[in-house]
Amino acid sequence: MMKLYYCPPAVSIAPLIAALELDLDITLEYVDLETKTTKSGDDLFTVSPKGLVPILELDNGEKLTETLVMLQYIAGLKPDAGLNAAVATPDYYRILEWMVYFASEIHKLFTLLFWEVDNGAKQEVARRILQKFDFIEAALAGRDYLVSNRYSIADPYLYAVIRGLHLIDVDMATYPRVTAFKERMESRPAVIQALERHSVN
Repeated sequence: MMKLYYCPPAVSIAPLIAALELDLDITLEYVDLETKTTKSGDDLFTVSPKGLVPILELDNGEKLTETLVMLQYIAGLKPDAGLNAAVATPDYYRILEWMVYFASEIHKLFTLLFWEVDNGAKQEVARRILQKFDFIEAALAGRDYLVSNRYSIADPYLYAVIRGLHLIDVDMATYPRVTAFKERMESRPAVIQALERHSVN
């Protein structure tokens, strides 16, 4: 059985959603990111030398890090379910393109909000985050999901980064499509279950 090392503020909810969408067996291990210890008392760096979550431990004991890698792995366990597009198709690369964008352009900006920097720097980070969401808001025009209007592994990742918006001062009324996407995701049974399980306890 797979094990996901997670922390509620982190994007670890994305691979959990994907696993639940496919009805895969997965256990969870909470990680305290301040002390870098797991709920069972292990040093996080002994689980992964990166010292970050999420971490996905596979059935054979190997571990994967990086959210987009986990999402691709999980989707590949049941390819006929269609959470990822077939390799070498345009949609495959569109899905990958979105996930790389979330990882490199948005997720990393959110991490800066936890640094000890002055308010001016944090306001600049927030401005840049919202600039990225302006792009996402426009991209969601006329569609329920990101790629070819079909649900894919890119969507749980987007949902995870949207959840980070509570860290900054943002009027969600200015992002009606992003808001509708979040609500649409939260109506999915797998997301409802993930929100229940992805907690401190």
